[in-house]
Amino acid sequence: MVVMLPKSEKDLTGAKLLMNILLLFLGKMSDMQMSPKISIIVPVFNMKAYLRNCVESLTKQTYKNLEIILVDDGSTDNSGAICDSLALLDERVIVIHQKNGGLSYARNRGTNLATGDYIMYLDADDWIDEETCLSAIKAAIDERAEIVFWGYMKEFGEPRCQEFSLFDTDRVFWGESLLWLQRRLIGLVGKELYNPTRTDAYNSAWGKLYLKSLISRNNISFIDTKVVGAEDVFFNIQAFNNASKIVYVNGLFNHYRQVNPEAITKNHNSTLFPRFLNLFDKITTFIKDNNLNNDYTTALNNRIVLSVINCALGITSERNPEGMYNKIRALKEILKNDVYRSASKQFKLKYLPLYWQIYFMLCKLKMASGVFFLTLIIRKLR
Repeated sequence: MVVMLPKSEKDLTGAKLLMNILLLFLGKMSDMQMSPKISIIVPVFNMKAYLRNCVESLTKQTYKNLEIILVDDGSTDNSGAICDSLALLDERVIVIHQKNGGLSYARNRGTNLATGDYIMYLDADDWIDEETCLSAIKAAIDERAEIVFWGYMKEFGEPRCQEFSLFDTDRVFWGESLLWLQRRLIGLVGKELYNPTRTDAYNSAWGKLYLKSLISRNNISFIDTKVVGAEDVFFNIQAFNNASKIVYVNGLFNHYRQVNPEAITKNHNSTLFPRFLNLFDKITTFIKDNNLNNDYTTALNNRIVLSVINCALGITSERNPEGMYNKIRALKEILKNDVYRSASKQFKLKYLPLYWQIYFMLCKLKMASGVFFLTLIIRKLR
């Protein structure tokens, strides 16, 4: 390498200036490498009451290298205009307007357009703490993890809230522990059945940071809830099973709003169980294609049996215009379904608390009336 020495003081000043520019450029390049971009995707449909609070929680993050993608999914209230006004306040906010295609379509479109190294999803009626992104990206970089996840708060309106720490401390999943976590997303087994309502405790798309290349190279996308009943479940089953290391950060960073009247267990939908059958079929194929062991099959069977809880909560909803007789008949159709009956025969009651043992014994015996009235009691206790 030949080094040209400056011939004059003027040349020396110019050389120093050039060197400073070069060092500044290299410094910025280094900062970019140490500060990967996070793309946060927020589907928006008629959320004018909550949208500003949601986006403000993102723009105020202590970690600044963000891209906030608001996907206005054909809103008919003022949500689209609010998105545009928020974009004027922060150049990191990007707005996409589209015809209504549903939550899965909005998430997939945002994912495809994202330029970040990592992806996060957030529902437009929820919010996150200011240190969420910093904590998540630090864990991802420190542990070289493809997925980071954390706990959350259920928000019922001031001052009521409920904490959901998924584990007691930070945890790194790899090797055997990762295999357990991958199976756990499919369903509960053994002593995990003590709390059957926790089947999908880890399956939400929000409350997680994903390495974008993990999603893209494995062609992982959301399937419409109109097809599978729960779009997050199969997405995460695929993502977690393709990861080599996953980290849990013991923080309650997400705030999950519970006052939204559109929640699945507050509404009646007569097609929920048929859609769940499509989900079960996809999981069955996934287990076979990946040569997964019998623990995964047992977990799926238990998921099938426990799915009656959400279905029954929907059927017994006050918004269901059907009379009691038709509601009980709808429950009976689920209990006598061949897929449900087959799974129920293999279901072990011994790990359940007594009241759940009674509930699922009634399911095994196809006693829909008993399941109906017990579900009403569960509703009162929620």
